[in-house]
Amino acid sequence: MAIPIIKTEQLNVSKINKDALYKGAKGTYLSLAFFAMEKTFPDGKKVDGYIVQDIPKEMRDAGVKSEILGNWKYTQNCDEIKKPEPVAKKAVPKNDDVAPDDIPF
Repeated sequence: MAIPIIKTEQLNVSKINKDALYKGAKGTYLSLAFFAMEKTFPDGKKVDGYIVQDIPKEMRDAGVKSEILGNWKYTQNCDEIKKPEPVAKKAVPKNDDVAPDDIPF
């Protein structure tokens, strides 16, 4: 199974609802939701979906809407990534031609 690599475009951070950020043990977190929807814009730019801020259910029930923060698109599959060629190991010369008397210690 090919695993797609997703590349996001730019996110408009001014549209982030600060009230929907949540404090965790190691910092403040922003939840995002990625939606799939192929679209071609009038300028020819193609995207595979859009990104919105995932807001808590309580806020959604109160009528708060998420805005689109940005777009995303598939760039390539992991199977398509060129993996480096394995490096051949150098043969270690045998020390058969060294006489035991020649060892300096």
